Amino acid sequence: MNKSWQHWYAGIPLLAAMMMTGINAQAAAFANEDFSISGVGSANAVIAGVYDASAASYNPAAIGWSEGLTIQVNSNGRYRNNSLKTPTAVLPNLGGAADAVSTHITWMPHSSNFGLGASLTTPFHNSTMWSPGMPTAADSWLRVRRATLDLVYVASSTLSIAHGVDFYQAKAVMQQGAASFAGKDKSGFGAHVSVSWKMAPLWRMGVMLRKAPRLQLSDKNALLRLDLPDQMGVGIAHDTADALRWELDAEWSRWSAVKDMSVQNNNGTTLMAVPTSLRDTVNIRAGLTWLWRRDSAFRFGYAYDQGANKKAAFQPTVSDQAGHRLSVGFGGDMFNMMLDIAYSYTFHSTQKVTGVYAGSYRDRGETLGVSLSKTF
Repeated sequence: MNKSWQHWYAGIPLLAAMMMTGINAQAAAFANEDFSISGVGSANAVIAGVYDASAASYNPAAIGWSEGLTIQVNSNGRYRNNSLKTPTAVLPNLGGAADAVSTHITWMPHSSNFGLGASLTTPFHNSTMWSPGMPTAADSWLRVRRATLDLVYVASSTLSIAHGVDFYQAKAVMQQGAASFAGKDKSGFGAHVSVSWKMAPLWRMGVMLRKAPRLQLSDKNALLRLDLPDQMGVGIAHDTADALRWELDAEWSRWSAVKDMSVQNNNGTTLMAVPTSLRDTVNIRAGLTWLWRRDSAFRFGYAYDQGANKKAAFQPTVSDQAGHRLSVGFGGDMFNMMLDIAYSYTFHSTQKVTGVYAGSYRDRGETLGVSLSKTF
């Protein structure tokens, strides 16, 4: 058996273990962008300049600039402090934030124009529990997992493209007054395309477009139809000197597609009325990577995430407002594996709301994560 195939077989046990994991996290509305620890350290400003296995999530076309088989597993510990202040009390959101695990696999054979990428993440997660202080609001726990598979083609020395399919599995548990719902959807399909373009020496552009499906989560007696948002991201990265790379990204999400999270019975009667009326968002991210020595890097990032909730129609079941995020990370070689650690702090602007769910909403979040990558 030759050496390259020995490397393949050596990675199979690690590959199998990682593919059993999932991820839970939250960002704009109930989306998660923390697909990797290197991404967290750069405030997820990595669409153009991603260079590790997390390209399978951020921009699969960038896999074209790598070589060999790489497996990466990421784990985040997360904390959230979300509350509503009314004239008479402070109501905490007891839903909290879930910890996270994700997996990425890339394979770009030596001297080949074709490669593969795969990932297992949870791009959407929501957890809110305002009762008993807010009994009319629906308590919600929603988790959407996504498995992806990409074919990568290097068209030239400066252009790489990728096309992939997405497979979604979703689970939701909701409670509003006496009404309850616990449903699943195991057959959601979507697709995405991406481009990585070395448009000039030391410059790189990345584009990622993802088409999301409509999910139909059902139990024996009820149905929740949920349209996930389409997303498009664009990034520009530039290498300066010999050790610095900066990147600026913008990502648009079509949250207006999520018109409600209402639950209906089999006869079409509404059991839980949860209108969301979300708006489309544009998030801006900036990242800086300092390659201070071979195979070692410091990362810094800032992001502004536009809130999907409208002030005039705030929905505490989603509970999302604009936020500023600061992050820092470090990665380096350890026993022929790459170890990455990162920390981020998110400060959401206090939002004063009138109407049914009136009051001042406050939200803070922290993430601390670690990842390991191995190239065979």
